Amino acid sequence: MLQTEEQRRWWFATHPEFSSSHKKGRARGDNKEEEKGSEKYTPEDVDAYVDEQLKYATGREADFLKIVKRVAGTEGASKGTTTSTRDRSRLGKERREFILRGEVPAQKIELDPNPNANPNRPPWEIHDRSQVPLFDTIVEMTARKYGIDADLVRAIMYMETTHGWYDRAISWADQNKSILPMNVYASYWRGMGYTREQLKDPRINIDAGVRILKGIISLLDHPSVENVATLYKHLGATQVSNYGARVNAIYKERLWLKK
Repeated sequence: MLQTEEQRRWWFATHPEFSSSHKKGRARGDNKEEEKGSEKYTPEDVDAYVDEQLKYATGREADFLKIVKRVAGTEGASKGTTTSTRDRSRLGKERREFILRGEVPAQKIELDPNPNANPNRPPWEIHDRSQVPLFDTIVEMTARKYGIDADLVRAIMYMETTHGWYDRAISWADQNKSILPMNVYASYWRGMGYTREQLKDPRINIDAGVRILKGIISLLDHPSVENVATLYKHLGATQVSNYGARVNAIYKERLWLKK
C-alpha cells in the first residue's frame, strides 16, 4: 500500500498536514497552495481509494484505513459542507423515483459548477481493464434504442470497468453490491424490474445502465457529460464531482479507442 511515487503524491495531496512543506508554511504563517504539479483529490477520491484497499487489507492496516476514511473522506468532509450526507441521500431517492416513474420534474436539476473537480487519471485507473471493446456493439444498439449518445455510454463503461475492476475479487462470492460492466447497484435500482441475476447478463446490465442515463438526462436542465456522469455516480449530488470531470475527459479523449 502507498508504495509507488504516484500513490505517495496522492496521499500527501489529500493529507497536507503530513507534508513537511505544509508544516514549514504553517510555521511562517502562510497558506500557500501545494507544490505546483501535485494532484488535488477530493473526499470522494479518498473514499474510493480506501474502499479499494480495504478489500485486501487486514488487521491494523484495515483499522488505519478506516480512520483515514473517517477523517479525510466524505464522512469527515460533510461536517463542513452545506449539503449533508443525509440530504444527498434524500435527494437521490427523490430523483430515483422520477426516473423509475419515467417522469420529468417541474423544475429541472441544476448542478453547481466545481472548478476544483479533478479530471486527471487517478492511480487506480487501469486502461487494460476496459470492457468497452468487448461490448461495443451492444452499447451502440442499446444507445440507439433509447436515443442517447453512444459515446456517453462508452465513457461511463470505460470509467466503471477501469476503476471498478477490484470488485472482481469478491464477485465470485456474489458479494459485490454493483455489477459491471455499467456497475449497476442491484438493490438500489431493483425498482426498474431487473433481478440481481439478470444484471449479470451484460446485455441486460447495459440496458439498465442506459435507461438510468436516459432518466438522468431528462432530469437535468443542462445535461452535459460531466453533469450526467456526476449524477450517475451519485444521484444526490449538488455539484460536479471528480467522477463527472473524469468521465468528461474520457469522453473528449475517447480513451476506449487507445491501444
